[in-house]
Amino acid sequence: MSSATTDDPTMAPAETPTGPHQAAPPLLERAPRASLATFAVFVGAAGALFAYRGRAQWFFQDDYAYIVQRDGGSLDGLLLPHQQHWVTVPVAIYRVLWNIFGLHSYVPYLAVSIAFHLAVVVLLRAVLRRSGVSPWMATITASILLFFGSGSENVVWAFMIAFTGSLAYGLAHLLVVDRTIRSPLLYAAGTAFGVLSLMCSNVGLVMLGTVGLTIWLRRGWRAAAAATLPSAVVYGLWLMTYGGEDGGAQTTNDVGLILRFALRGLETLVSATTQTPVVAAGLVVVTALGLGLTVWPDRRSWPALRMSMGIPLGLAAGATGFYLVVARSRVERFDIDYATRGRFLYVALALLLPLIALTADAVARRWKLAALPVVVLLVAGIPGNVSDISIRSNKDAKPELVLAVASSPALSSASRSLRPFARVQGFAIVTAGWLADGVRDGRIPGDFDAAPDTEAEALSRLALSVVPARPNINRCTLLEGTEDVEISSSNPIGFSGSLLVTVVTPEGGLSAPHNIGSFDPKALISTAGPLTVRIKAAEPLYPVELCR
Repeated sequence: MSSATTDDPTMAPAETPTGPHQAAPPLLERAPRASLATFAVFVGAAGALFAYRGRAQWFFQDDYAYIVQRDGGSLDGLLLPHQQHWVTVPVAIYRVLWNIFGLHSYVPYLAVSIAFHLAVVVLLRAVLRRSGVSPWMATITASILLFFGSGSENVVWAFMIAFTGSLAYGLAHLLVVDRTIRSPLLYAAGTAFGVLSLMCSNVGLVMLGTVGLTIWLRRGWRAAAAATLPSAVVYGLWLMTYGGEDGGAQTTNDVGLILRFALRGLETLVSATTQTPVVAAGLVVVTALGLGLTVWPDRRSWPALRMSMGIPLGLAAGATGFYLVVARSRVERFDIDYATRGRFLYVALALLLPLIALTADAVARRWKLAALPVVVLLVAGIPGNVSDISIRSNKDAKPELVLAVASSPALSSASRSLRPFARVQGFAIVTAGWLADGVRDGRIPGDFDAAPDTEAEALSRLALSVVPARPNINRCTLLEGTEDVEISSSNPIGFSGSLLVTVVTPEGGLSAPHNIGSFDPKALISTAGPLTVRIKAAEPLYPVELCR
């Protein structure tokens, strides 16, 4: 191998790439510093791209679990699990961002999320170089994950720093402990990275197993034990003290179902990465051919084969194990299609890329004319993935509606326990009291200028209340068509049946129709002073009786 490759700063000191022994073509091997500079440009471009495409991302579902339900100043707030995940690091980051920026802007949260993604890719390229992949092939292959829009929820949705954090710290753990030098300081640093990986999510468990298997293949079982057991002990202590606090996962022991889940995920990953069946087939052929070229020279030397293939095979095993672990804990609750989620594709791709890169590099080294076609196969899916970058949002709790509720005058008269988004998945934990406290402390804007329809919707979620029928409501008539009625706490309207209720503001704003029904006599009031509502029967065939 050309000595020029050792000029790449991502290579470990005193280490030599251990990949295939064929001569490398100039296209991939020359100018390693130029390949690193090109990679730096790609990283900057990807950061800007995700920042632009993710600019509309706002607080969504599990974001609120960290800012509503967690107190960063208490041990329970930091150490209690979230959906069986140890999430101390993401919670700590969220609490810092919440105390500084609150709900005024999602940009700081987005910036942290993008930074974790870029860190994963930078560390992945270092892992590729450690595996013996040539400089340009490492840059090209790492760029697949860099622009992997199919997994964009891990990049633009800040909550997913739980996954990218585990990956980043896990890759750093691997790079630190994969050294010929047996230094207690290195193993201490590795343990720290291993624990941080575990403290982000259960992906850290997969990374810990992956690091252990990789180090066992390359350095032996003693080195693997020294690299992983201390982190495992720390996790065990957390598991015994806090790990069971949110209940066990709904697991399955159906081996066939687990395997089908994993297979569905891996099939979707190939499709999402390559974007077209032709490119997918070509990449599979290159990987199989490159694997033969990589293994064949060392077929009689197990130590040499373990060293050359340890990292790619260890991480590839981690990708498969990851899907098996997810399947066992999630397929019973969801279904097999859950394996196609972008968050899982992202993790699996990061762990499979070293094997793809090494085998593609082997083909390019063996046949110089194949280098360009191989590169084309690798990058063919990037344009499609760039177009696949998307944000996570919920049409029933848009940013402007949440801010309108927080800015509504009706908030002060609403019960603190009222949940304005009780029927919206992930938003149900938001209470009127939490919003009011956030406005009071300056963490939530209280002066949002909402559109009339949005203001009406905010009023409908805060002011409408159904109470027992009042004894003095006794003049009842059948509701015919649509009727506008003014209500207040002292001027209720009684009803029985199923109503569609729309709030009408003086500015002409209209809320969405809310279905309010009861077979027993009830009364509809406004807790925020006089309020005009437009009512009609929800089911035309079933009469509604109004009592005044």
